[in-house]
Amino acid sequence: MKLNLHFLEAEGSLAPWRNAIRAQANSVAARIRAVVPPEFHQRSFDIVIQYLPDEVIPELGFGGSCFRRGLVTINLDPKTADLEAHLVQGVFRRMLAHELHHAMRWGACGYGLSLGEALVSEGLADAFSETITGLSAPPWSSALRDGGWCDLLDQAEREQDRQDYDHAAWFFGTGELPRWAGYTIGYRLARLYGQANPEAAAIGMIDAPSSAVLAFLAALRASVSATK
Repeated sequence: MKLNLHFLEAEGSLAPWRNAIRAQANSVAARIRAVVPPEFHQRSFDIVIQYLPDEVIPELGFGGSCFRRGLVTINLDPKTADLEAHLVQGVFRRMLAHELHHAMRWGACGYGLSLGEALVSEGLADAFSETITGLSAPPWSSALRDGGWCDLLDQAEREQDRQDYDHAAWFFGTGELPRWAGYTIGYRLARLYGQANPEAAAIGMIDAPSSAVLAFLAALRASVSATK
């Protein structure tokens, strides 16, 4: 795996964090090379690091995206309180690993068009970030703590095949759904799939079939009901 880092600084300098970001990116790439079969990362990946305060998770000062196989974007807001601490704690590493899973999945089988496929792709990426960094899952993977689980799972199951789903509502909470609901459901599905398929989990679950992961919706509902 080769990462080509590009720092976009027309809006502001990222010099204070550049060396740390390079070092962390190299460590993530090395770990991926050690874990993931080479056919998934033979190509180079462009990693755009940009000063873009409007496109970050406010609590963290970082935001990421990946819309095709060869390009990952990580946004920073240097004015975020404790940005330096978040960098040291591994927020960038975890986010980069998540987005690189997307990039490799784009190359292998695609992100998907439906709600169900998006749940799976996001959940697998968060589980992958744990494997690669050794850090705990991000806060958006455990956002549903109080009630409502069963209703959300029912809705997700009903709408899983819809390609006109509202991505921002399911994953960012822009509508009536809880913030990060889609990430949490996807992560729990990915964990159940990984537990049932440890060999696939050990090498990153890059091309895990969405249908196979979504088959665990019933098991997730049962586990949620058992803890009510």
